[in-house]
Amino acid sequence: MIKKLTLVVLWLSICAVVGYLAPTLPLVKDIISIKTVNVKGTDKFKEEDIKEIFKTQNWFFLTESYVNEKLKSYPFVKKVVVYKPQIGQVDLLVEERKPFAIVNHDNKHYVVDKDGEILNEKLIDSHQNLLKVNLSGKF
Repeated sequence: MIKKLTLVVLWLSICAVVGYLAPTLPLVKDIISIKTVNVKGTDKFKEEDIKEIFKTQNWFFLTESYVNEKLKSYPFVKKVVVYKPQIGQVDLLVEERKPFAIVNHDNKHYVVDKDGEILNEKLIDSHQNLLKVNLSGKF
């Protein structure tokens, strides 16, 4: 009885280790690798940026939270929805931050979205029709 239990535990342990390491095996890695990434909703990403984000990921274990975490360093990205329509293909639906107001504070100008996030300063000239907020004093 103990011998059978030991064999079952050993067999399950081996299966667990093989299953855990399977994504690193060359044959499995080729099957579940990300081959195509389609970005919709923006044209502001460079191809190199997208390649860098997905180079160590595989299709099977890719999560939306991982992608959102990686793309939060881009100030124009508000949220990303990830679709995986077929093995090897990832579709990213990017929701961009939209300019809402120009905030003037201490002779500096900031373009912000409705959530208060500061956007690229290059947008100031192209969005002169935005709400203008003048702040003075200390916070």
